[in-house]
Amino acid sequence: MSWRESTEYRDNETLWRTTLARNPQAVMAWLNLGDTLLKKERLDEAIGIFTHVTRLKPDDMDAFNDLGGALLLTDRPAEALAALARAAVLAPRRAEVHNNLGNAQRALGRTAEAGASFRRALELDPDYAEAHNNLGAELAEGGRMEEALAHFEQALRLAPKNASALSNLGSALRAMGRLEEAASRHRAALRLAPDFAEALAGLGHTLVLQGAAEEGLAHLRRAVERRPGHAGIRGQFGRALAATGRAEEALAQFRRAVELAPHSADARNNLGTASAVLGRAAEAIAEFEKAVELAPGFAGARINLGNAYFGTARWAAAEAQYAAAVQLRPGDADAHARLAVARVNAGRLEAAVPDFETALRLDPRAAEVHENFAQLLRALGRQREALEHFERAAELRRPRR
Repeated sequence: MSWRESTEYRDNETLWRTTLARNPQAVMAWLNLGDTLLKKERLDEAIGIFTHVTRLKPDDMDAFNDLGGALLLTDRPAEALAALARAAVLAPRRAEVHNNLGNAQRALGRTAEAGASFRRALELDPDYAEAHNNLGAELAEGGRMEEALAHFEQALRLAPKNASALSNLGSALRAMGRLEEAASRHRAALRLAPDFAEALAGLGHTLVLQGAAEEGLAHLRRAVERRPGHAGIRGQFGRALAATGRAEEALAQFRRAVELAPHSADARNNLGTASAVLGRAAEAIAEFEKAVELAPGFAGARINLGNAYFGTARWAAAEAQYAAAVQLRPGDADAHARLAVARVNAGRLEAAVPDFETALRLDPRAAEVHENFAQLLRALGRQREALEHFERAAELRRPRR
């Protein structure tokens, strides 16, 4: 190419289109054109380019990897998964491919597979900041917050200006009740990327929990406008609406999230929760059952399903869900207490005793659990022990001076 000719190219898109006009079989030029369109946020055009390359050269790993990444950006995880699975077959030792594959699996609610993919990416490249960030997000969704924090912090050590890792760290801190720290991390992410929808949503949700409801909801609306097809952001908006007493609006957001991501256990769980709050028991049970089917290790969904069964007097079914939940979360005092009460209602009095004991070992100051255990002990004829727990409950309920 002559100097004069090169000056005629206004940008990379013109360069690659001119190259392809001369050589339509130039795979690298097609991929570069697709990447250029991605950077311009012309996602559908980029997807068309990458799809063309997969047909032009069916064994090109980069084409399948880039196609999968672009499909994820348009919230089409099932199609992305197919492309990325092919990329992983073509390049089993490419950390980036396993990381992207994990993102697609996570978007489809396939949590165990996603975690395995992120860990594989880190085995191949221990300093891969984005894989640390994504594994942290997966761990946080499973309630393993301390492990999640470690991966977010490692991601930020490796890439201090990673807005996604900052936002995810903020979300984990919010889940741990550390709201000031959470807001600080989300604001830091937005300083780096002012239109980053996940950070807008995270800050909005945090502000709602801090009592700044209108400011928080404004951030969330902006996040939804930025990523209208993102089921997770719709879910956050719905939770914030529910927290401010706008149950019907929340339900609408959760329904839309399920339409966008029908295979997301989190979306199903959120819709079930909103339905339960509105007294729609049958719909709530159906959504919780679907969430558990999609993600059997989702302890929160199992507890919610147990609560829904309990509310409809299906004691044995509730017991089964709570029993599964305590296997997943052995340190959850509330889950043990719920299991105990379900067993009492199912007529399994003796079986409930160790569950009450475990619940109180984990949370000795739970007055209601002491009272419920006391009633069980009295029914079993263990009057002295019952009295001790009644007295302890009364002591805990007594106002402090």
